[in-house]
Amino acid sequence: MSQMSYYKQPSSRPTLTTTSTANATKSSVQTYQLRVFTSSAASLVISDSSSTSAGIPIPFGAGVVGEYLTVTPGQWYLPGAGMTVTEMS
Repeated sequence: MSQMSYYKQPSSRPTLTTTSTANATKSSVQTYQLRVFTSSAASLVISDSSSTSAGIPIPFGAGVVGEYLTVTPGQWYLPGAGMTVTEMS
């Protein structure tokens, strides 16, 4: 009888919660996911620099509850109005 091995994926843990601001926020060096909540339709901009005008806007409809996005540690993000973003390690 052979022994089976299992891989358990590490759990994601919240590290920082950011509500909608007019300023871009740099994700921590341990952030690999962003969890997004919205109360109204809005876009989240993700960029490799603090100049989020060069970033990618990702649109969300109203009432999004816990949508996960994969990011690279150290990327910048700018939440839209009515949006809450939680960094996950």
